Amino acid sequence: MSLAFTPTILDAHHLNLRVRPEVSALTSVGAVSVPLTATQTVTIPALTVRRAETSVELGSGESFALAGLLQHDTEQDISKVPVLGDIPILGALFRSNSFKRNETELVIIVTPYLVNPVATRVAAPTDGLILPSDPQQVLFSSTYRRGLPPPARGPLNAGGGGLIGPGGFRLD
Repeated sequence: MSLAFTPTILDAHHLNLRVRPEVSALTSVGAVSVPLTATQTVTIPALTVRRAETSVELGSGESFALAGLLQHDTEQDISKVPVLGDIPILGALFRSNSFKRNETELVIIVTPYLVNPVATRVAAPTDGLILPSDPQQVLFSSTYRRGLPPPARGPLNAGGGGLIGPGGFRLD
């Protein structure tokens, strides 16, 4: 299964969303058989692909549901004992019928939110990254050195104290 989407922001509160879901499944219809030896063959199954595509205009926080891509498979297997299964009345005792139903439906629910950027600069994973020199890389197998600045003082919590501690990403 794959889900591709393309959002386009229209204004501060609305966006256009193009959604393209795709579901694939293995099937024996269209399968290819390749002989390996005189007694062995390999069967390569084919794919059945179901696709949908739609475009919708939404406000921030509104939900959109896309349902469909139905699949309905029914299999019937009839087996019988040779000769005894062909007797008109008693043959039903020597026959077996089995049914298998497989039904699937895909439902996608999307709720987009438009957010405002943060006012302060957020630390990136590569902030303070110092690459090693060639001798350090060859002799000591160094990949990078940490040179991150000390953690900045965070926003105030409910008690008036600041949040102090490392923030951002960890490079290992």
